[in-house]
Amino acid sequence: MVEQSIRKFITQVSISRGFEKFYYLNRNKKYRNNSIDWKYTFICLDNENALDTNFRSSRKKARRIKTMMEELSTIEQMSKYAPHIYQGWNCVICGNAPETFDHIWTCSDNRFLLSTIRDDTKSLLTNLLASMIDNNQYITYDVNLITDLWSTTNSEIFLNFIDFIKGFIPLRLSQWLIQFNLKQNDVTKIINELRDFVDERILTDIWIPRCDRVHDMEKMMGITNIMKRTKPNEIYSRNFTSSSSSSSISSFYNNINIDDLYFGLRQKIYYGGDLLDFTLHVNHVL
Repeated sequence: MVEQSIRKFITQVSISRGFEKFYYLNRNKKYRNNSIDWKYTFICLDNENALDTNFRSSRKKARRIKTMMEELSTIEQMSKYAPHIYQGWNCVICGNAPETFDHIWTCSDNRFLLSTIRDDTKSLLTNLLASMIDNNQYITYDVNLITDLWSTTNSEIFLNFIDFIKGFIPLRLSQWLIQFNLKQNDVTKIINELRDFVDERILTDIWIPRCDRVHDMEKMMGITNIMKRTKPNEIYSRNFTSSSSSSSISSFYNNINIDDLYFGLRQKIYYGGDLLDFTLHVNHVL
């Protein structure tokens, strides 16, 4: 028996279904095997006022979702819809390797920029924490203890700064902040400001200069928007997309244990709490 309004219950079913489909995607295996604070991850994904909808906030959220899903308009992505133009292109920054999502962060010409952004983020975290802690308290804190956050070396196993750029908030960060007896609103404010800072710096220091370089290359080669919209293999692409989509959806149901479906919702109904509490039991630190 469901002891709440049917409308609210259906909403929770929809939220639970959507999150668990995302959670069990093959691309998120790394994040299932590490401790992610999913609550703050989704707070940061949409931290704009729900009553204030505008083009800026919509573009910001769309960019964050694309970054989280590794679907930024890299050369690799663009060659999928316009292979007749971009196939065979290398990174427009270093020119030494194909531009995949991972290459944006491992590109030799971007390493110094990424390290600088990381170091500036450390300084911001230190300053934000100092501003919220009582001056009469003698507290020492070392941001380097948050080991899941600062490495700029990409890894398929361990959490690092690139995962934070993507939008995944390590549980170790929120737990580290909570130990200073901060109010929940202050913890949320610090994490949101860190995400906004990193998001803005990545955009202005790395992504926009890269896009400007792509546009310069296109202009030099006489590539127009009409040419980019022309799809010589449109039928093949459509069939490929359709089959890939259905395969992705079916693989979700083929690979997941049926007992795990709606686990968060069932736990909430049985014991109360939050829909995302189930991640505390299925996340495992390697």
